[in-house]
Amino acid sequence: KPYYVTNRNETTGKDEQMAVLLVDTQGMFDHETTMALTASIFGMSTLLSSYQIYNVDKRIQEDNLQHLALFSEYGRVAIGKGPAEESVAAPSPTETSDGKSADETTAAADSEDPPKLLEEDEAASPKSKPEEPAIALKPFQRVEFLVRDWQNYEDDEDMDLMMKEMDEYLDSVLLDRTGAKDLQETREHIDETFEKVSCYLMTHPGFDVTKKKYTGQVSTVEPTFLKLLDKYCGRVFGANLAPKKIKNRE
Repeated sequence: KPYYVTNRNETTGKDEQMAVLLVDTQGMFDHETTMALTASIFGMSTLLSSYQIYNVDKRIQEDNLQHLALFSEYGRVAIGKGPAEESVAAPSPTETSDGKSADETTAAADSEDPPKLLEEDEAASPKSKPEEPAIALKPFQRVEFLVRDWQNYEDDEDMDLMMKEMDEYLDSVLLDRTGAKDLQETREHIDETFEKVSCYLMTHPGFDVTKKKYTGQVSTVEPTFLKLLDKYCGRVFGANLAPKKIKNRE
């Protein structure tokens, strides 16, 4: 069942209400889930999400990137995002303002009055506009790697520093691998598929939380985890919250 979040639109300055559907999928890549089911879960979640969270353990590994690149292709196929639809082309420069092609206009002119002086023609007819580059449209909006049990913060008391380390870590993971073709192609595919790729590094909640007798007391959760969790909730449901778009339409 969806719930509603009210956010301020920075463009209009007005409060806007948005319906949010929070979906949690089952775990994948275990001994019981088939690859076909894994692909279906991954593809459907990619297709339905404006903000997809990819939960990984301790670090982003190469197979996480490969799975994302591979299974997101199912979502691309589902919306018909083939190679021929990768961009929106600019109007043809040979088309005239009345909708006729250049050939049609020339043929019509041949059957009408003879042309006037060259200077008059140039003054009367608009100059051809240079061809505009195609506008690339990425099929999906945002994917975020949520890395759990992260242990490598320099200072877990400094939130600004931790946020900076998250960006630096993601940059190191997505760094160009021009010397290895398959690694580079994986990164290029992800970049071409998602408008935004980000990551968030979450620390361990504390060993008391992992015990079978744990009943949900917040007081036993590690303070750093709670601080990062509070920051993450604001990140997901705040300014980054956006309506789902398909082929650039909400």
